[in-house]
Amino acid sequence: MNVFVSSDGQPPVSASVNFQQNGSIAGLFIGVVGQAYEIQRSTDLVSWVVLKTVIPAPDCTILLTDAAPPPVKAFYRIKRTP
Repeated sequence: MNVFVSSDGQPPVSASVNFQQNGSIAGLFIGVVGQAYEIQRSTDLVSWVVLKTVIPAPDCTILLTDAAPPPVKAFYRIKRTP
């Protein structure tokens, strides 16, 4: 698995993504409390599907989960909403 993190620096980004034994994907990202984020997935880096919209927990964490990732490859991103 490759993890690429890109940010505008607000706040500094950290990420951890893991495959689970059941084949799902789980990741942990840091965001800004009170700011909404979309968790998005793509198989081609062109078309993106919103998996869900989340607001970070009080400790600023955002949990990315995908219980049914595509069988070949998938790309994920977390995007701040306006």
